[in-house]
Amino acid sequence: MQTFCLSGCSPDLAQLEAPFSMRRNPWQYNILIYFLALEGLLIISFLKGMSFVLPRSLPYPRADEPHRHGLLELPEELPRFDPPLKSSLKPLTLHTDLTPETLLRAANLIAESFATREPMARHLRPSRRPAEELKTSSHKDALGTVESWGDWDTRTFMKWFVRLFLVTDATSPYDAIAFNEDVAHLSLLGTSEDGVDLCACLTETFTWPPHPLRQNDPYLNFAISRYYKPIIQLLSDQDRAAVGALSRHYPAFAKALDAHKVAHLFMIARTDAASNEYALSLFVSQFERVRDLGFEFCLIECSSEWSGAVCKACAGTPVHFAPFRAKQVVKRTMEAGDDEPHSADGFLAAKDSGCLFYVIRF
Repeated sequence: MQTFCLSGCSPDLAQLEAPFSMRRNPWQYNILIYFLALEGLLIISFLKGMSFVLPRSLPYPRADEPHRHGLLELPEELPRFDPPLKSSLKPLTLHTDLTPETLLRAANLIAESFATREPMARHLRPSRRPAEELKTSSHKDALGTVESWGDWDTRTFMKWFVRLFLVTDATSPYDAIAFNEDVAHLSLLGTSEDGVDLCACLTETFTWPPHPLRQNDPYLNFAISRYYKPIIQLLSDQDRAAVGALSRHYPAFAKALDAHKVAHLFMIARTDAASNEYALSLFVSQFERVRDLGFEFCLIECSSEWSGAVCKACAGTPVHFAPFRAKQVVKRTMEAGDDEPHSADGFLAAKDSGCLFYVIRF
């Protein structure tokens, strides 16, 4: 996708002074400023009315910039959600109030995309040896019974993560694992006019502090919690810091949190057949859906600079930055035991970037 940033189009006035000689010909300088301003207004009008162009990415801090890590400076008042006009977005057929079948389709789409695109999921590796508890365990939930775990690879782990945490309720008892009605109600599946799945977004009502997970589920505890523990720890620490700061700075946020009026955009992804323009349409539609359902805020942890750019373009406010490579959090592959998750260098991601926490105010 071809993109450009308006800030990169600002001329350097020092370079303009020489050929126009302000002191001798001030009227020429005034005419120049007038036409520059007019050009800027035309560009802005074009972007708002006919097209919406995102920057290619939003520059994130690096690991060697600790002064840009952690909590960020917050404005006195949070700006309100300001989406691009619908006419500038790619048309999508949106599915709401997802059934178990459509929610599982959305979950599989997201899992496949995250396994190949998300920086942490792509870099972290499961233990070399499958957990003993899974060799003879099947899994039964509201969607049915799965006789075995499947392949011991990143894609399978991600599919189980989404199913256990979002498609079904991770807090319900092991002998009665329930369908996640909250996620099904809030989330979106985007398809083409002929029904081809293009993108999906899984969203939940944000609860803080989070409810405890069930403890006797081998799939949830021994596999997912152990493998994804470093990622879950990073996101939990970020949530704790960001939600605490928002609650202290903005009484309206604290009140909305207590009233269950804060949404959490958990995961969003597209297929290889869909461009970023479709993902942008889904992003905006998801924000609009939770707003129209009465939510007052939406939280999202952006591990992609592109997602951060979308939030910024929609008047989101960055709250906290968690770097991927500030310290090693797992064993290096050559040092890890057979039962330990690992990565090639001990870091969560190969990319020198991080996760930027945003809040959207409606």
